[in-house]
Amino acid sequence: MLTTRSAPALIALLALATPALAQTKVVLVGVDQATQRELGPFGGSYRAHHATLIERLNRARAKGIAFDVYFPPNPEQVEGTRRLADAAARSVAGGVPVVIAVGAPPESKGKEPKLIPNDPIFRGKGIGEGAIVLVRERSGVMSRGGLATLRTVGGYRPLAEELALRTGVLAEGELERLGLVEEVPTAASLFGGTVTQAALRPGFSDTPPGSVTTVSYADVLNGRVGRDVLEGALVLVGLNDGKQDMIRDPDPSGSPTLKSLPGVFAHVALLQRAVRAAEAKPQAQVSAKRPTTRGLLGALGTR
Repeated sequence: MLTTRSAPALIALLALATPALAQTKVVLVGVDQATQRELGPFGGSYRAHHATLIERLNRARAKGIAFDVYFPPNPEQVEGTRRLADAAARSVAGGVPVVIAVGAPPESKGKEPKLIPNDPIFRGKGIGEGAIVLVRERSGVMSRGGLATLRTVGGYRPLAEELALRTGVLAEGELERLGLVEEVPTAASLFGGTVTQAALRPGFSDTPPGSVTTVSYADVLNGRVGRDVLEGALVLVGLNDGKQDMIRDPDPSGSPTLKSLPGVFAHVALLQRAVRAAEAKPQAQVSAKRPTTRGLLGALGTR
């Protein structure tokens, strides 16, 4: 029989067991300096390591995996590329989506960025592809919110959005419904006007680097990271050695002391921002519908 004293404990247990209130973790698996001391300089030789990493993340029950790395044809790494593609395909078949990057930072003015296709070996295996194109804009976008990640580039969604959609964290069109898509000027057109494109704000000032769970690539690869860190997580893999793939002055207004940070963090911040917005919405709805009746039965929503 329930007593007045046992009611609060039961309500607390029910709250902990409610799936809608569980937060999706975002974890950065970084190829840091320690990793490169252990495994060698980052490059094509890591393709075989990526295959093992995917297997490790599957054993740890990660929710989804995205690589801030594109994999063009590499004749010197054919076997490693095949291992990577096969490991990714097995992961997808087992219910853990894998997304690999396509594209490169734009260098031409007012033109579509040149996309770098991945090796054809990845095609037809259910492996997702997401754009990694980031743009800077001269007339105030950086001061308002840092770099803009284009909504679509060459038909590809941003890397973080593609991962969120494939894992079911976001539904199609949900970013628009959550108000996270913004039209921004990105470049001068051929006729001297301004081109506007839908973009997503990473939100660097809302997601400082210290707030993101970051683990070393080599530690995950060699089983030195516990399942409690990786289970149920959306995992982004990329360089964070402080030397390669760095973004300069990402958000001078929101983070005046932050001079540069790894490019992969743009995708991490964007994904974390989207996850928080998506999960805050149902929680707000639950709070609005909370019964006003006093006592245990009222708190449980029964009549």
